[in-house]
Amino acid sequence: MTRLRYGHTPVDLIPFGAVEGERRTVTWPPGDVELNTLGFLEAFNSAVDVRLPLGVSVKVASLPTQALLKLIAWGDHNPSRGSKDAQDFRVIARYYFRLVGDERFYSQQHLLKRNDFDVVRGGAWMLGNDAGMQMHPNATAVLERVSAITAEQVDERGALTLVSSMGGPVDQNLELVRWFSEGLQAASISASQKP
Repeated sequence: MTRLRYGHTPVDLIPFGAVEGERRTVTWPPGDVELNTLGFLEAFNSAVDVRLPLGVSVKVASLPTQALLKLIAWGDHNPSRGSKDAQDFRVIARYYFRLVGDERFYSQQHLLKRNDFDVVRGGAWMLGNDAGMQMHPNATAVLERVSAITAEQVDERGALTLVSSMGGPVDQNLELVRWFSEGLQAASISASQKP
């Protein structure tokens, strides 16, 4: 990993793809630093082009794939990152409904009919669904990893470590993760039913 600075903002450059090992990691010499790159290549393959000033165009991971990467990074329990990945996931999940567009959002009748529906929860569902749809069918390992993380973290008998580290009310975070997980599962079901 190489760290650059853009003004006061640190920017990490992380190699992936052809330099990854079999376990989807990259290792820096002398071999004591290892980083999980699961999902990086898949996020790159579904990246969106963003135009910067002076006509510069760069590929940026979409918000749905960023949410997946944040959950994978949190699942690695890297103590040096603290709860930043969980907090970043919360921000994306909480505000995704604002990016969906009213027509698309309100066309989801199955969500609108739920007694526990609100726009934030519905947005989290759509985030999970969009993440799953962007990743299918070529990212099985990524989706399985994230599904395992969310399934464990929505079990109210468990430690609820993800929702506790997201910042904000734990009960609201639990609902965000639960609805995201349901959207992700719905994408898997929908993809498996396509001919």
